[in-house]
Amino acid sequence: MGFQDIRKDIKVLGVGTAKDRALLISVWAAAKELGLPVNIVLVSSLERILESGVGAIPALVIENRVVCEGRLPAVTEIIDLLRQNYPLHA
Repeated sequence: MGFQDIRKDIKVLGVGTAKDRALLISVWAAAKELGLPVNIVLVSSLERILESGVGAIPALVIENRVVCEGRLPAVTEIIDLLRQNYPLHA
């Protein structure tokens, strides 16, 4: 079993703090553990962050949907979020 072969878009919204960078690293680790091909982007432009509608940063956006904001989720939680958004196929 594996994930679909299309690269997925994941964004970490933040202004470059240690928490923002930690979320970026955690997302990368979760995607790597799952073997999920992703494009992970750190969005640090205040204008783009405000346009996204998040109430707090850091925030995690998967396929243009905010799935976590204002906290640093554990890698295991990020893995669960990735599995929910990118179901496995046979």
